[in-house]
Amino acid sequence: RGLLRGHVDSLYSACTAVSADLKAILDFAMRRPDRALAPEELEEKLRANGVDLTAVDLGDVLQALDPYNLGKFFAPELAQGYAAFKARYSSLMSKLAGCLGSRGLSPDEFFARTAQATAVH
Repeated sequence: RGLLRGHVDSLYSACTAVSADLKAILDFAMRRPDRALAPEELEEKLRANGVDLTAVDLGDVLQALDPYNLGKFFAPELAQGYAAFKARYSSLMSKLAGCLGSRGLSPDEFFARTAQATAVH
C-alpha cells in the first residue's frame, strides 16, 4: 500500500509542477451527491488545466485511493491529499528556491545543468 502511495505523489507532483488548483479543478465533482469522479473525468480535467500526466499512472493512483474497488476517485480525498502534499513539501521547495536564487540560478537553469551533468557521466 505504501508503494502505491508513491503513485499518488506522482499525481500531486504533476499538479504542483503547473501550480494546478486541484480543489477548483475538482469543484464539479465536489457538488455531486457522492462527490466522486471516474478516472477518465479526472484525466480530462487535469489535462484541460495543463497537467502533464505522462509520468502518472492513474490506474495505480486509483488502486491506492480506492480500497473498495468502486472504480472512482473521492474528490475530497484527492483535494485533502494534495493540500497535505503541498504542506509537506512547501518548506523544502522554498528552501531550494532560496538557495537557487542566492546563486543566481533559475529552476529551469538548474535542471538544465543537472541534466547536462548527468548525461556527461
